[in-house]
Amino acid sequence: MGKFQGKRIWITGASSGIGASLARKCVEEGAHVGLSARRESLLESLSQEIGNCAVAPCDVTNQDSLHFAAQKIIGAFGGIDIVIANAGFGVHGSLSQLTTADFQRQFDVNYFGVVRTALVALPYLKDSKGHLVVVASVLGRFGYPFNSAYCSSKFALNGFCESIAYELNDAGVHVTCINPGLVDSNISRVDNENVFHTGREDSRPKSLMVPTDQAASEILVAIYKQKREAVITRHGRWSVRFNQWLPRTFRWLMARYLHPKRHAQKKEAPAASN
Repeated sequence: MGKFQGKRIWITGASSGIGASLARKCVEEGAHVGLSARRESLLESLSQEIGNCAVAPCDVTNQDSLHFAAQKIIGAFGGIDIVIANAGFGVHGSLSQLTTADFQRQFDVNYFGVVRTALVALPYLKDSKGHLVVVASVLGRFGYPFNSAYCSSKFALNGFCESIAYELNDAGVHVTCINPGLVDSNISRVDNENVFHTGREDSRPKSLMVPTDQAASEILVAIYKQKREAVITRHGRWSVRFNQWLPRTFRWLMARYLHPKRHAQKKEAPAASN
């Protein structure tokens, strides 16, 4: 019998990456899974692949869309036990390059999208004494250059989860904040306008990238144990600890090795001879 046998789980951002891997593993563990994202064709394909799913496309920037998705899942499964609010994307660039609209777009999806999902799901989670899971980021625990919009939205999610965990405790609803490190997903293939580009190259360091299914397995362990917070991936955990224990050294290293001029100098420098 699986860890989530008979559980009714709703996952947003389920069309690819962490969300799709979570859906696969939840079904393997015996759950009924509601799949939500904007790209319905990908949800249908995933549903046919893994079975035991209800496809409920939605846009987390639209409260009515989320409400209709929740109703479809309720109609299919009779209730919701676990909500995994995973939908999100990244706005990148220096502060001087970004506009207020960029920050608003980032928060509308990453932060308010989670708030909307939580508000829509809350009555059902109270009925089932269920579990709200929010996928934030390790960059919600420390700042990272050229990611002020993204980091801000993820910092906000950490504060949101910590606050509502106290509030919902008496109602029997658990809250878990998941902070993944570098995971092999499609986030780098989405531009600042939240538009997906199939052939876009992922510039993140591949040596630190954790396979999506491995990250999903770690996340499900944290959900099963009903942890208040979980930092996913080894490098993510060490980064958070480093910043907590030696903040001045951590910031010095960040400034030294992630400064744009240093990157430019490295690119322009001639290759060393053997």
